[in-house]
Amino acid sequence: MKNAKYFYLIFLLTIQFSCSNSASDTKNQTSTPPPISEETNNPESANEPATSYFVTAESGLNFRTVPKGEVLGKLLHNTELKIKERTGIFEEIKDGDLQIKGEWVGVEIDKKTVYLFSGFLSTQKGNEAALQEAYFNQTSIGVSDLKIYEIEGQENMGKNTTSFISLSDGCALSNHPDSIVISNKYLGRKKVPKIHTLNEKFRSRFLNRLQVEESDNIFVYNYLLDTLLIYPVRQTPLNARENIYGIPETVSQYDYHIGFEIEDEFAAKHSYKHHRNALVYVGKENPFELGNATPIVWEKMDTKQFPFLDKTPQNRQLLRNYKIHDSFKFKHNERTYFLQRYGNRMTQYLTVFSRDNQLVYDKIFMDSEGTTPAELTIVDQNKPNQPYQFTGKIFKNHPPVIFGFEYHSFGCPGIDLLELPARSIPILCDNRH
Repeated sequence: MKNAKYFYLIFLLTIQFSCSNSASDTKNQTSTPPPISEETNNPESANEPATSYFVTAESGLNFRTVPKGEVLGKLLHNTELKIKERTGIFEEIKDGDLQIKGEWVGVEIDKKTVYLFSGFLSTQKGNEAALQEAYFNQTSIGVSDLKIYEIEGQENMGKNTTSFISLSDGCALSNHPDSIVISNKYLGRKKVPKIHTLNEKFRSRFLNRLQVEESDNIFVYNYLLDTLLIYPVRQTPLNARENIYGIPETVSQYDYHIGFEIEDEFAAKHSYKHHRNALVYVGKENPFELGNATPIVWEKMDTKQFPFLDKTPQNRQLLRNYKIHDSFKFKHNERTYFLQRYGNRMTQYLTVFSRDNQLVYDKIFMDSEGTTPAELTIVDQNKPNQPYQFTGKIFKNHPPVIFGFEYHSFGCPGIDLLELPARSIPILCDNRH
């Protein structure tokens, strides 16, 4: 878990068909890259290793059938390329306040030669170090601002596998005519498709109500696999799906789950069995800290050594009529975790102490109409299972957390901070009934 695997998917190659006739769809270029020399009109020498070039246009670079020809698709910022052909066709274009000089060159994509404008290529990769610093190390996000979502499910959509992230639980909808986020053609007494994509008008309304901008990113953190996947909001479809209980005869906007549909075959194959172990945040900064999520594997202990303190008299009073079933402990980063199960094991008492023996967490989990205490992963059990509980510092600039102790049939789980007084970060899971 300590060796975090960064799958930085913003820079993956994508093929997108476009009707644009411009050499580049960029508006964010901040400097002029060194143009390819006009003195050389020949292909790269067969006797010399091909030089790697990187796309500098932040909004991507179009590639075409022939120089200045039909657009076939777009390469993302920082895509690595090798020039296969120099055409000798030079051009100077205006990009904002900049004049960009370059040559139309041939590169190979999917074993085919396509052409693009070299003014947006450089031998130096973009400022990836600064970008990673912003994404992986710095955050100013407070606990109250941490809107954490989950992947609601994954499914096959034709030839592709998608992951759906419902955002409805984080968005207060309004029936004001200027605020409705679903088109009238999907409302009322009519047959509607199970899934539809919000058009620009309704997408903008929904994201505005959610306080999400198109320039934001979707951060998907899998604490079991210790991976972080990043997707740009502006490139991700916003879909409305009928809720799991179906659509009523008269359809309202409240009958839909609305969220991002991520189509990513790599991510699907990588984490299909573990999508329930993913946390999602949408914003400008990455709030997650990798390498610290630790599964809790409990070790049985003598019940007489369980530290039931006078500091928690309300818990002693609540549990005094229950018979102790078994007791466990777990140690991590100089903290000691104690858990005791009662009766038929459907009541659990958890307490955590710091290295200086100070109480930092104290909670009872009981069986109820909406919640059930989760199973435990125990040392030396005959059939080891996937870990259920986790702890560690998974949010930047915030205390360590602990979670995974309850199943929820109603409502949503939370992520508790290991501190007193207790605070919890709710997971917005859209668990409607």
